[in-house]
Order: sequence, then C-alpha cells, then structure tokens
Amino acid sequence: MLRLRRSFTRALLVGDPEAAERAVREAMERGMTPAEIDVELIAPGLFMVGEKWATGDISVADEHLASEIALRVLALLRVARRTRVRRRLRRVLLLAPEGERHVIGLNMACDLLQGAGYETRLLGADVPLTDIAVAVNRHAADVVAMTATMANSVERVDAALDYLRHVHPRIPVVLGGGAITFELGAAWSASVCPDVSSVVESVDALDHRAPLN
Repeated sequence: MLRLRRSFTRALLVGDPEAAERAVREAMERGMTPAEIDVELIAPGLFMVGEKWATGDISVADEHLASEIALRVLALLRVARRTRVRRRLRRVLLLAPEGERHVIGLNMACDLLQGAGYETRLLGADVPLTDIAVAVNRHAADVVAMTATMANSVERVDAALDYLRHVHPRIPVVLGGGAITFELGAAWSASVCPDVSSVVESVDALDHRAPLN
C-alpha cells in the first residue's frame, strides 16, 4: 500500500498521468475499492501536492497539472465502478460439451470472470447437449461460455450451438479452446475468445453488440 501511495504521489508531483493511472490500476487489481483508493492514494497524494505548493517547492502550474491528473484518475475509477456493477448483474454459464474433458482453460476462464466481478456457474466437462439449455434456464444465465480443445469435439460444439439457438436464440455465446475457429463463431454469431487471458474482454464486448435476431 505504501509503495502504491508513493508511486501515485510521485506521479502527481512530476506530472506523469500514465504513472498515476498505473498505480491506480494496480490498486484495483489488488482488490482495493474505489473508496479505498480515494482515501489511501488520491487524498494523500493531493495533500502532498498542496503542501509542496504552499512551501513553494512546486509552481501553480505544477499544482494545476496534478489536479487535472487526479480528475482523470477519478474518471477512471467511475468507469471501473460502473463496469463492476454491470458485471455483477450478468451471469456466465461455463461448460464443455459432451465428449470434451479438457477443462483447465475453462476453470481459468471462470476464475478470471469471477475476479472481474461476473457471477459464474461452472458446469465443467462433458455436459450433455440437452442439459445445456436446461442449465441456461435453471441458472438464469446471461452468457454461455463453451470450450473445445479436441478436434473431434467441434462437431459436438456445433450440435450444442444448434440446439441452444433453437431453445434460446438470443443468448450471447463465447467460444474458446484450441479447436475453436473464427469461422465456427461467425456461423453461430458467437464471440470467439482467442486465449483465456482475453475472456473478460470477450464477455465485456457482448454488452456492446446488437441483440441476436
């Protein structure tokens, strides 16, 4: 905490907005709430700026720049707060279709989505086709995330998507795993996640897509 506070204060004093944002983003990644960041980083930093200005160690221009950086960071926090609230209102159902048993990546995706604020329901490996649609209803899922790592699982993913689209034609779908292609995603109007580290970005992007017809 002390290191981040010093980094943020130093960024204000030297007029480095990128460094200030890096300190705040690291604080968010560590789980600090916007209120905690306000109290532990931003307020002490601005206090130090005020002290330095009062003693003549920095100029009026320096103080104004520091204030603008603080306002920029506060805007970043407001966006982050709205994003987390929006994520909490959405539930992601994660699964591998029948026959697919490789789910390490799926578990990692679940952890990343939870860490980002999404509600998740992890069904795991080898989920029968008809059970997918049932689970969407039972868990009131907003998004379905499906994985396939083996080439012979692609046909099952295709069949699962065909069935899911008949029962829930408008539910957003994210596909991931080594066997998934962008062509398959395009065929079913599904978002393709190129690697597990981008799963949060992929699910976030669904908020900005037009509803499925």
